[in-house]
Amino acid sequence: MLSSGQTSNVFLITLGIIGVFGIITFALAAATLGTLNKRYSNLDRDADIVRNLVKEINARLSSNGE
Repeated sequence: MLSSGQTSNVFLITLGIIGVFGIITFALAAATLGTLNKRYSNLDRDADIVRNLVKEINARLSSNGE
């Protein structure tokens, strides 16, 4: 049978382990979201570049047709 002091120590160790896993989970989630955010930013930038190229090509084709 565990004494009062031992029960308290077991509880604190258990709470500490849960806390460590919580911190690790939070860090992994933050890293994942940061990576996704960067990828979406790159996609937006690339889409703007393509959109501007299409506008430029369209303008050149329109001016050549006149």
